[in-house]
Amino acid sequence: MGRAYTHVVKYNGEVMVDEIGPLPDRELFAAPLRRFDGRERWGLGLFPVPEDTTYDEMLAAGREFTSYLQAGGSADALTVEIRKSVGGQGDFQEIRYVVGHPEKSGPPQDVEIAMPNGSVNVTAAEVFDAEEATDVFDAYHQSGDVPAGFTLRAAQGYRADGSAVDLDASD
Repeated sequence: MGRAYTHVVKYNGEVMVDEIGPLPDRELFAAPLRRFDGRERWGLGLFPVPEDTTYDEMLAAGREFTSYLQAGGSADALTVEIRKSVGGQGDFQEIRYVVGHPEKSGPPQDVEIAMPNGSVNVTAAEVFDAEEATDVFDAYHQSGDVPAGFTLRAAQGYRADGSAVDLDASD
C-alpha cells in the first residue's frame, strides 16, 4: 500500500495548502488555474513529498521543498516553472527552469505576466493558458516531470549550500 499523501499543493504563495495523494484528478489543478486573475488568485505550486518523510515532519524540521512545479499569472497568461534536481551538474544541485512550447516563437522576453506584486517577462513560447498549464501539472503529478516536447530555459541554479545564482541575465 502506498502513501496517502504524496504531494503538497500551495495556492497564492502558501495562503492555502493541501496534501494530495497519487491518484490522478485533473480538476485539482484545472479548477484553481481557470480562476486565476493575476491579482487575488495568481499562484499554484505542486511539491512532491520525499518518500523518506511526511509533510508534517518537513514542517517540524523546517525543511524546504527543493523540487516543484509552479504557475503564476492569470488564466489566459501564465508562466510555468519547474525546479528539479540535476544531481550536482556543475556547481548546482537543482535548477529552476521556465517551461516553454517548442513550436511557438522564442526570444525576446517581451510578454508580461501580471502578478500581485508586479510582473515577470517571458517569451511568447513560455505563455500558457489554464488548460495547457493543467496538462503540465497533471503530467508532473504522475511522472515528476513536464511532458516530453516542452522546452526548459534555465533561470536559476541552486548550490548545495542553498545559495542561488541567476542563470538568465534577461530574467
